Amino acid sequence: MRKILVCLTVGVMLMFISETARAANTTIDEFDNPSFVELLPAYGTTEHRVDTGLPDVIGGSRQIDYTRYSPGNTGLSAGTDYSDSFYIKQSSAPGQASMSTSASNWGEFYLTYDANGSGLNTDFSQVDQMEVNFWVDHLGFVKPSAMSIMLTDGNGTSYEQKTIWSTNSLIDNWLTESFPLAEYAAHGVNLTDVDQIRFYYEGDQANDASFDNIRFTSSSSTPEPASMILFGIGGIAMAGIKKLRKRPKK
Repeated sequence: MRKILVCLTVGVMLMFISETARAANTTIDEFDNPSFVELLPAYGTTEHRVDTGLPDVIGGSRQIDYTRYSPGNTGLSAGTDYSDSFYIKQSSAPGQASMSTSASNWGEFYLTYDANGSGLNTDFSQVDQMEVNFWVDHLGFVKPSAMSIMLTDGNGTSYEQKTIWSTNSLIDNWLTESFPLAEYAAHGVNLTDVDQIRFYYEGDQANDASFDNIRFTSSSSTPEPASMILFGIGGIAMAGIKKLRKRPKK
């Protein structure tokens, strides 16, 4: 009997630890696409694309809207090596989403996650922030770069956090930008029912930018009810072991 209780206690504790770890980090998009994706719209226009059935993307779908601009040089054509385009490629390293602009052009893109219009209907109240891992190579230094994430809840309440960098602050470095969820809650977004996540990036002229992970993270995860039940069973099992030890031998 004692061995059974010990095994039960260890098993429950391991399940509790696993459940808590899963609640701590939730992937929004790792860009691990099975095939190459590229958007190359005409200057001054937007190209729209929706991919569904993506197992590593929150809600299973990703909507891309990429706009390419050419201030005063509408006659230029796209160069090689994915110039003036938005693309997602899978390589030996984890997949990455990238935007590349040439010397006389700049661009912006939106990535929308909403289960292909059905709504995520997801509770993110137990995580602290969103993080974006990115790399930027500025060449032109003409205008600042901007990044933002907007959350929309089931009632349609939205809030957007935006970061703007000076033109010489991002050069050849992998960086992590954080967006605290408390800021969204403070502006009325119901974090227990998030329907849509919208990521935005605007790049300078002659700007290459890559993104390899967008995710939710938590520095101190709070156990869900199911985890608390498991923990309680573990406590009962430990109490049973203690009682067996105190029982006098016949």
